[in-house]
Amino acid sequence: MVRAFYIGLAALQVGDDVRADTKLAQLTQLVPDEPAGWANWGMLALRQRNFDPAAERLERARTLAPENDQIYYLIGLLEKGRGRSPEAITALRKAIELNPKNLVATFALAEEIERQGDENNAAEYQRLVQRILEAQPDNLAALLELGRMAAKRGDADTLRRTVDKITQRSAGWPPEVQQQLSALQTAVSGSDSQAAATRIAFLRNVLLRVPEYRSDLSMIKPPPGEEAQPFTHFIKMESPTFASSPADTAISFSSEPVPNVPPGKWQVELDWRDLT
Repeated sequence: MVRAFYIGLAALQVGDDVRADTKLAQLTQLVPDEPAGWANWGMLALRQRNFDPAAERLERARTLAPENDQIYYLIGLLEKGRGRSPEAITALRKAIELNPKNLVATFALAEEIERQGDENNAAEYQRLVQRILEAQPDNLAALLELGRMAAKRGDADTLRRTVDKITQRSAGWPPEVQQQLSALQTAVSGSDSQAAATRIAFLRNVLLRVPEYRSDLSMIKPPPGEEAQPFTHFIKMESPTFASSPADTAISFSSEPVPNVPPGKWQVELDWRDLT
């Protein structure tokens, strides 16, 4: 069972889908009550866009572990991929209800809500991003999103405070990024909040070349293709403990001359075949 789980996990992580499918299917037969096997098998089907088997497997995992926020997050991704936005929102809400610290699920929910397109949804988007900033006050990606939505909604006070915080993080940014930040500051000082929203979008685009921004963004929005991550440990069963053997502090070595070696520097000759 442990062998099937970890081989299936490794195959899933490196993209060996055939081996992953075989081992994860075997795992669900060996221990049908372990949610991690069903969740990982469902994630494989989701990655392959085989939505029906993904739904069956993730639902089995949810039934076995109804308090696991990561399973609900995967279900949210599944429903999003199916184009079923209300169901995706329901699953993502449940994920952050179970674990308010799940920032990836929180931002995924915010994005799905914004797609609904009315003022109430825009306000909720802003509240969700503010929740992310309560957990990570200096997250540059979240600050940009808060500023963008505040500008879109005409929330001038939040916009100014947010741009001030962004400016405090700007030391050392490349000149082209500083130029876009300066344009944003000018827009904020004016009366057209929509112009500020546009400038935030421009700033976000050039910030993608700044490692600090990319690092913060990855904390709330994984790169494309990495949104769904497999379970690396069992959920119900006890996971094995992997540890190095204790150090052998008693071992010792004594130096002795190598016999039949002439004095002087050693000369080593290599044949090209030695390197193959």
